[in-house]
Amino acid sequence: MLLLNADGWNVASIANIFQCHEHTVRAALKRWQTAGLYGLWEKGGRGQQPTWQPSDLDYLEQCLEEEERTYNSRQLAVALPSF
Repeated sequence: MLLLNADGWNVASIANIFQCHEHTVRAALKRWQTAGLYGLWEKGGRGQQPTWQPSDLDYLEQCLEEEERTYNSRQLAVALPSF
């Protein structure tokens, strides 16, 4: 977005290329102008928080050590008692 803007592209065209809203492009450009590279990093607290607990991982490790079979991620998720 930044490079296209620096080459003279307008916000609407950039949003069309990235298939996002014009507000998204403007926000990215403003973050770049006000805070530089640091402004482009995601702030903490975004996205879904982890739902697994350390005890869940301990349980899965125990299952893997005790049984000789192999698991894929879906099978491990099913093996958890909380799921």
